[in-house]
Amino acid sequence: ILWLGFFGSTYGYPELAQMTQFQRSYAFGSTAICLAGAFRALHRVSLRNEVEVNHLKAEKASLKDLAERDPLTGAGNRRAFDRHLEEQIQAATETGAPLTLILIDVDNMKQINDQRGHEAGDVALMSLVDHLRRNSREVDLVFRYGGDEFAVLLPHTDSESAENWIQRVRSHGRDLLPQFSFGWSSYPHMATDGAGLLRRADAILYGEKARKNGSSPLYGSDTKYFGVG
Repeated sequence: ILWLGFFGSTYGYPELAQMTQFQRSYAFGSTAICLAGAFRALHRVSLRNEVEVNHLKAEKASLKDLAERDPLTGAGNRRAFDRHLEEQIQAATETGAPLTLILIDVDNMKQINDQRGHEAGDVALMSLVDHLRRNSREVDLVFRYGGDEFAVLLPHTDSESAENWIQRVRSHGRDLLPQFSFGWSSYPHMATDGAGLLRRADAILYGEKARKNGSSPLYGSDTKYFGVG
């Protein structure tokens, strides 16, 4: 088109020159329209891809949540507990803040299942988790650690504050169908890693259950953490 315009102007063909000028303008305009359309199409594709990526991220987060949640009670499961325990210990190490692990075991689970049925047992477990959450802060984390055993992580909580939390949960839960025993351990005063926290809390928990059953548990040297001495 540009060559035809040059030819028309040089050799005295104004009609050809005018016609090609129009064609040039039309061609440039068509190109601009095509480019604008292409950019709009690319923008739509980009938006669609962004929506799809966000959708995939949401699905991934949802699947992760399902993989780490107990389907009956809605509490975090053992997998979630293991992950959060390490994360909370790492955070406590970096900030110097205390962290307390609480273990809770239902004392009369077999009795509930035998006398009222397993459906009543499920309701009892759900009511316990609800009770724990109502008496906890937003930052506290509740987990179903095993069949009728639960765990709570209390960030920024030392052993003295943890004992106050236990007393509050115990006193407010006297009318609940499930009755329960507690064990606890605080970082870094009683243990400095996850395994140590679990061992100490487990020992205190079963010490309390043994006393309730009238037997004599074997205490370690730190008897004050077992509620004796």
